[in-house]
Amino acid sequence: MYLARFNGEYYSVWKFQFKLFAKGKELWGHIEGKLPTPTSAVDLAKWETKDAQIMTWILSFVKRHFIINMWPYKTTKDM
Repeated sequence: MYLARFNGEYYSVWKFQFKLFAKGKELWGHIEGKLPTPTSAVDLAKWETKDAQIMTWILSFVKRHFIINMWPYKTTKDM
């Protein structure tokens, strides 16, 4: 699947593509915030790994000048 990098234009198109991409990986719930942070250590470690994976995807699919604005965010939902 080709996903264009967001460059500041056509956000709705980029969001549509990214949403389908994340849903295809069964990880859209992280972005929506429907998968709350687990409390058990094992489940939390898995959740954090998936969340970091999605954050990496987001950073990969935006132009570099947007990345610096995303540094403060600690979760996919916040990003």
